[in-house]
This record gives sequence, C-alpha cells and structure tokens, in this order.
Amino acid sequence: MASILIFQKGRRWGLSIWVCAILSVVFILGVFTAPASAKTLVVAMAGDVAHIDHVEPGSQKWALCHIYDWQWTRYKTVELPGGTLTVDTEQIVPGIITHIDTEAQPDGTAIKRFHVRPNAVHHSGNPIIAEDFKWTILRRAGLGRDFSNRFLGGLYHIKEGLEDSIKIIDDHTFEVKVKKDMPLFGHVWEMRSYFDSKLAKAHATKKDPWAKAYLAKNDAGAGPYTLEKWDVGNEMVLKKFDRYWGPPPAIDQLVFRTVPDLSSRVLLLKNGDVDVALNIPLRELQTIKNSPGVKVISAPSTTTLYVGMNPKMPPFDSKDFRLALTYAFPYEDIIPGIFQGAAQPLNGPIPTGMKGALKERRYKTDLALAKEHLKKAGMASGLKLTLKWQTGFPQYSQIGVLFAENLKKIGVDLKLQQLPVGQFQSGMRSRTLDFFIHDGLAWIRKPEFVANIYFTGTSSTNPTGYANERVDDLIHKALAEPDTEKRSELVKAAQEIILEDVPWIFIAQPDFQLAMRSNIVGYVSQNTELHHFWLVDKQ
Repeated sequence: MASILIFQKGRRWGLSIWVCAILSVVFILGVFTAPASAKTLVVAMAGDVAHIDHVEPGSQKWALCHIYDWQWTRYKTVELPGGTLTVDTEQIVPGIITHIDTEAQPDGTAIKRFHVRPNAVHHSGNPIIAEDFKWTILRRAGLGRDFSNRFLGGLYHIKEGLEDSIKIIDDHTFEVKVKKDMPLFGHVWEMRSYFDSKLAKAHATKKDPWAKAYLAKNDAGAGPYTLEKWDVGNEMVLKKFDRYWGPPPAIDQLVFRTVPDLSSRVLLLKNGDVDVALNIPLRELQTIKNSPGVKVISAPSTTTLYVGMNPKMPPFDSKDFRLALTYAFPYEDIIPGIFQGAAQPLNGPIPTGMKGALKERRYKTDLALAKEHLKKAGMASGLKLTLKWQTGFPQYSQIGVLFAENLKKIGVDLKLQQLPVGQFQSGMRSRTLDFFIHDGLAWIRKPEFVANIYFTGTSSTNPTGYANERVDDLIHKALAEPDTEKRSELVKAAQEIILEDVPWIFIAQPDFQLAMRSNIVGYVSQNTELHHFWLVDKQ
C-alpha cells in the first residue's frame, strides 16, 4: 500500500444625472449601518447571493466558501516578490481530509482511502463523518453536477454503480474505487466541499430527495462562518463559527452587501464604509488604487482571455478563414492599451507560467497574410461578422473596437453585440455561439488539465465545439501518464495540433486584482480566485 500524506478575481440634463447619482449614494450610505468595525469585514458586491447550494449553478461562491468548508485539502500559502500572498499548487496540505492512501488493484483500478479529521463538527453540532462525503458525492452525481470526476475520464464508475464504488470503513474513513489512479487526482479532490448529510437528509422529501429546496436557503455547512442573517437582495451576514476545526478567523462578522451601482461601490470603499469592493472594472481600479486608504491586490492569473471560433459553424468551418481572423487581430495593442499592463501574454493553449507554455506567439498581426487567407477561403470582400460577449465586461467592447478597425482593412465588417448573461451562457453550454470573446480560469494549474477542459471534444467546458481525435487521444493519455516528462511531451504534441487548427485567437491573461482598504492584511490570492476572507485581519 502506498501512502500519500497531505500537509498543510444639455447642461441641465447633465446636472440632473449628477444629482441623481449623489442622492443614490446618500441613500445607500443612509440605509447602511455604521462603517465596518475592527471585528467586522464589509464586502460590497454587484449582485445578490441568489442561493447557498454550492452544487447548483448561479451561486455566489465567494460568499459560500465561508459558510462551507470549501476544500477537502488545501494548498500551501507562499509569498510572491512584492509581498502578495498566494498558494503553491504543487504543495497540498491537510484540510478536513488529513491524508489519502492509495492501494493499486490487480485489474488496474485503485482504491483511494480518505481519512477524515476527527473531532470536527458542522454548524449544527453534528459531527463531520465519512457519510457526509459519500452523500455529497452521490448528490453531485444525482443532480448532474459531478464534473470534477467525469472530465478526467471517470475516476469512479458513475454508470456502473457509483454508490457501490464508495465504501464507508468507519466514521472517519471511507474508500473510493477509481478506474485509474490519475496524476491529477489529489488536485481534483482538493477543490471540493461537503454538506451536513444528517441535517440535509432530515429535510429531503420523496419529490426532493437531495433537499434542494432546503439547501438553497439554509446553512448545512462546516466552514469558518455560520449564516446569521440573510436579507435577500440587500445583505448577507455571517458570524464566526467558534468550533471551526481550522485556524479561527480574526474577523468576527463578515457582511456581504449588494450594491449594484459601480460608482456607489467605489465611493463606499474610498470613504471606508466598506472594506472590500468586488466587481470593479480595470479602468476604475487604475483610478482608485492610489486613493488614500485604498489598495489593490494584484497577482498573475491563469485566466485565459480569447476569441472563440466555432469550427462547426460557417464561415468558421474554413481553416483559412480562421487563420485570416487570427492574423488580423491587434495583439500588441491589448495588454498596454486595454489592460494598462496588468496582464500576461497568452501565446497559445497553455497559459503563461505553466510547463509547456509557448515563449512567444505563434501568430502575430499580419494584415497581408490575413488578406491572403481570406482570399483562399473564398471570402475576399463584402463579409459581415458579429462578435459577441457577455454583458458586464466593458473591456471586451474596447477589444472589439480595435479588432473591427483591423478587420475593416481587409474587407470584413465587424458588428459588436453584447448579450445578456443568461443568453450568452446558454449559447456557451449549447455551443451555438459562432464568434465570441470570453475568458476561463484554469483553477488546476496543470497543462493537461487546461488542454482537457478547453480542447477535448467531450469536455462540457469546451465552448467552441472544437474536436480533433488525435488531440483527444494525446490529452487522455497525458491525464493518465504518471511520468511528468512524458506527460509534458503528450501535451506539447496536442498543443501543436490545436495551434494548427486555430479554434481560438489567444489574447492575454488578465491579472487577478481586488480593491480593498489599506488596513486589510493577510489576503491570500487563490488559484480559484475565490475570496477566502477568513484568512484576513484588520490593522
């Protein structure tokens, strides 16, 4: 038996607008309670917390990761040059799961034995036991939300009897039989949470066996904070959980306030009426970062910003046409102009900073080559396209304007279209968007993970519908290959094919940035870019 021990993002009319804005801010300040105290952290966010079932889509996970014990295991905190704290995803440390044993089986499968931290309790007072993890796994699969296991080729037998693949040994030990001991196993299972199964099952019904109605509005967690008050549409108040198994938070009370108006969020932060302001666009971040009492946390990100081209939808089914657009893109204008330097170059499928990432772009702006490929595609003139993106990203509009200027030079008329969130997300899931700007976060910082989620034909998070059997084969082999160098070579070969097929225009990796008051210390930038506010303190 092998044992793996795990250690611990007109003048009159103008005057009226200004008056309305001022009155709006005054109203917001008036209805809020006193400014944040030393033991309270107040976070202003653009949208409300719709529900608190972390398995269901649409949840505000930066709020939920305080109610629920967000990770079975964790990553070690390290300091970057300049003092920013982040996590080292190469170093897994104990969480509620203290360690995992691996037992290889003669048939090529493996048994993963999980050890649950003893003497830990949920907010209800119920002990945290192995059954909580099994029930959560079954619930995810039952609701069709078990992506974390399916995308690696099935770590356990979902269709062949999932429940039988999970065996409870005792209250603090359970086993999962997996089809293969995948190299990314620890990273995949590190990013999971769990429910208080005893509490949840007590509120399940025949029509609602997974207690969706109850868990949407009620706390069944074991995280560092309990749900104290929730005024839907206004604010959620969390209280420190004194029996939390981990290091106790320095902040007693955490308040998430819904402030839809951007200017109000910025003003509240500047005035010290909130400690943190979420959903602040880059332009505003640049203007407030030097304001008295305000700072902006910044760290390199594995968020990949790209233009997607669906190769199954005309005219994007023509490789020459995709190449024409690729050569027409204004790469050199994006990072200094749109992001004001707060981004890394994205040179190919593997994000900068990961093993195997390209050192320079394979494709660069070349309008002569763009015209040549457009001609080869039989679309030399008079072509009209629409570039789409999700509302809430003003920088995408700026990118679209620059792109349109270049395309006009080669005879392509580009229309820009901002879509409502629901419509855009539906198009992404159904792969019915032909030409769009989007970004995605590679929360496991491994090249084979990134290649798999975005470029295999079977991935549910492949938004363009790109599929190449050779790419799929190489990536699937990489996911199962235990040797690091061999795995790297497989991903490198897959990357070359993807670059040749050009399903994406690779733009940039915008930095992670977060605005907060200067007296907030201890913030750790996470690989998930969720905000773990229980780690911070106020000076």
